Amino acid sequence: LRSPGLFEFTVCGQVPHVTADLCQNNGDVQVVSLNSILNAVPVLEKTNTTLASYVVTDKKLILTPYDSMQPLDMTSFNEQGSVSVWGKGGRKKLTCANYCNIVKVCSPDLFVCMADIVPATVNRKRADKSCYRTLNWVNQTITFLSDNAAVSQMLAPIPGSGHKQLMMKSAHILANRSVFGYVIERASLPVDGWQETVKDVISILPPDKPVFFFGALNELEVVQAYSRAPCTHPSNATQPGTR
Repeated sequence: LRSPGLFEFTVCGQVPHVTADLCQNNGDVQVVSLNSILNAVPVLEKTNTTLASYVVTDKKLILTPYDSMQPLDMTSFNEQGSVSVWGKGGRKKLTCANYCNIVKVCSPDLFVCMADIVPATVNRKRADKSCYRTLNWVNQTITFLSDNAAVSQMLAPIPGSGHKQLMMKSAHILANRSVFGYVIERASLPVDGWQETVKDVISILPPDKPVFFFGALNELEVVQAYSRAPCTHPSNATQPGTR
């Protein structure tokens, strides 16, 4: 279970079928996707309970608006001003303002900005739209949270959807934003040559800010990602340890 950076994608606490002594080696970061806690947000707000208390963990928590472990087959429901989050109660539309309010309620250690993440197989027109929406939401989030300490805890996704030049253009824009770090989604990288894309994109970003690499990776991909960019934290989502 050891890797350069290993996160747990769980709803509450440790993975039940992975023993506690193994989980202690998984690092200090746990990722919680919004769809897994969406129905609990009103309760958290009413009871003034943080996400860490709800998940029952002493690890650092990253809140993400999408689930990196699921296929990106619902992104067609995203719109110009909102994304669709699929919880137990079905589909829920979230605007950037809605998501920023959830961030305030949950008070995670870090959070991923709302993004229009789409598969690498989409055409250039859809990829352009994804970039425009995501970059716009990053700017909106910075504005909405300008008077809140949470703005310094934001991770900005790098959009581009399989198009290297779009990803590099987005990286140039986001490099000048006041964010804690950045996120690259494995599912939105080019199928061929993704390792070099990661290297070139990260070379544009500030070297003093972390880059988190989300998505299910096999052991070889973890090593390949880390060798291209030592500041990257590949996510393996405890997959090898649970099989």
